[in-house]
Amino acid sequence: MSHSSHPSATPWYRQFWPWFIIALPASVVVAGISMVFVAFDHRDDVVVDDYYREGLAINQSLSAQQRATELGLEARLQFDRASGTVSVVVSATGPLPATAGAQLALHHPIRAARDISVTLSAGDAAGQWFGRSAVPARDSYYLRLSDASGNWRLDGEIDFSYGTSRLLTAQ
Repeated sequence: MSHSSHPSATPWYRQFWPWFIIALPASVVVAGISMVFVAFDHRDDVVVDDYYREGLAINQSLSAQQRATELGLEARLQFDRASGTVSVVVSATGPLPATAGAQLALHHPIRAARDISVTLSAGDAAGQWFGRSAVPARDSYYLRLSDASGNWRLDGEIDFSYGTSRLLTAQ
């Protein structure tokens, strides 16, 4: 009687190659799902949802900038990190228009969640305003200073990694 030796067959799930072949497409699926989550968490905030209304509002902003140019306005902004205050001194070539207050908007170029809006109240002297805001550590921002009624507007940029003061001039 001859005894033939048959290798003992092991189940497929104990073999290396089936798991290797399954792991390749499974890793692609996991990477694809994670990319979808990354794309939704870090979507571009710069795109405006209501672009038509924003396009119509450009005429108002251009007239506010033109009014600042006519008045010869310039503003010195000083951010104090220690106290968290913002001081603004506005000067004009002619008489400074009377206004109750001003609004300072700091727009982050990439992240809308980092935008800062500061309401400025009048100080002792004409054209001097103060507000409270946390000063960003190193980020760069677009600045927009306007009076409370929106008659004039000054625009500029600041990079807080290089300093905490900025001179805005009408262009």
